[in-house]
Amino acid sequence: MDIRQFLKGPSPPLLRELHPLASHKRRAIVFALPDTVAKEYSLKRTQESCRNSPPASKLEQQAGRGVRPRTPNNGCRGFWPAFSRLSKQYGTGHSEVMKTKRTFHGLLLFGILLLSPGSYSQKVEQPLVRWPAVAGINYPAEPEVLLSTVRGFFDQADVPELDSRLTAVIASAAPYGLAGPVSAHAFKSLKPGQYERVIVLASSHGPLFEYCSIPAVDIYLTPLGPVPLDAPAVRYLLYSPLFHAHRLRYQGGRPGDRIHEYEFSIESILPYLQERLLEFKLVPLLVGDLRDPQGRVSEGTIRAVADAIRPIVNERTLIVVASSFTHYGNEYSDLVFQENVEEGIAHLDRRAFEPILALNLEEFRGYLRETRNVIDGQICIQILLSLLPQRTQPRILAYDTSMTKTGEKNRSVSYAAFVFHDPQAPALSPQPDKVRPLVLRRPERIMKPDGLESSAEAAEPGAPGPAATANEEEKPQ
Repeated sequence: MDIRQFLKGPSPPLLRELHPLASHKRRAIVFALPDTVAKEYSLKRTQESCRNSPPASKLEQQAGRGVRPRTPNNGCRGFWPAFSRLSKQYGTGHSEVMKTKRTFHGLLLFGILLLSPGSYSQKVEQPLVRWPAVAGINYPAEPEVLLSTVRGFFDQADVPELDSRLTAVIASAAPYGLAGPVSAHAFKSLKPGQYERVIVLASSHGPLFEYCSIPAVDIYLTPLGPVPLDAPAVRYLLYSPLFHAHRLRYQGGRPGDRIHEYEFSIESILPYLQERLLEFKLVPLLVGDLRDPQGRVSEGTIRAVADAIRPIVNERTLIVVASSFTHYGNEYSDLVFQENVEEGIAHLDRRAFEPILALNLEEFRGYLRETRNVIDGQICIQILLSLLPQRTQPRILAYDTSMTKTGEKNRSVSYAAFVFHDPQAPALSPQPDKVRPLVLRRPERIMKPDGLESSAEAAEPGAPGPAATANEEEKPQ
């Protein structure tokens, strides 16, 4: 039957009666025939009817019509001829046969429309979000306050203007009231749309895990707006056995499984990047335990991680290493300076800076073995040194310690800002027309998953308490 003619005609009453029997959840249509007809009409009988049915002209004579009925295959000697004989046998007239035929076609059409993708409402999948964990602790939670604080850091930072392309930076992810003025130096030269992909390498400060972890989310959220993950780059890295995707578990599960939920390092770096670049794709890499069975950091594993990252680094990719330097105090190591504590810490830091400025990976490893200095991002720095070509020009732009701000003499954390330029490549031109402005929304005003609470334990070890930090970080240093 021509479907256009069926749609023009009135709706069959049987279709209206059977409509409540259709269930879009089961995606099926319930259609019942009399038991005698259903028993008579079988696949074997249908095949016999197709072989033995008379020509179409005789069917027209039997029906008493001068017009040939339209059938789906233009006269197939199968279903409808067989149904006609069955209806004749059980006393059904031609008009009722055609009525049943229209009803069957209507139900068939209804089933097709019901099973089509647009025929029933589909639940829109919500993006998986990594919610802010240290907003109000490491940095201000109010978007306007955060933006003005970061811009104040950039206004105070004095950096040289270079014509070569920036390829990587090292900056601290410590609370903004302590490390903000130093870390801002590493990002000040960035311009809107200059980089499309940012790879953030950070060491884990929470549960222990092997190799590298990527959160199984679509978006990192900060008070300055969402930062989408670079899905193709993440998928490429996950082909390597050195990278694993970890699902976020804000509720249930073991505390040891919450690798990314309350980790502050990657999150604290993002507002600097958002203020300068406005929009970019993120590749968040949290580095875990890379030690061999003997307990030593495996140099081969570090090279393998660097080799896996290298293919996703193009000219519009920026590598960011989140790391502080010397961690001094009883909670970090047994190192104690009896006098001239500030000079002793500065000497340790200078010795760590020298191999980084020389791009000498072996010397940096030797320094770590000799001094056993606690540098939280030491593995990430080694991965970076394995990635950078020898022609790279490193510079240190700023340095400070938390001791100078807190006045404490028994503990301190050092902060430094490094930039790495490629002298053979020109500086990238900004693309402000390709990026969108920031979306300032306080995360607490967006519905959070139950059980998500910021914790002071997520702050940088050795930093002052949340109240003191909040007061400092709201004032540009």
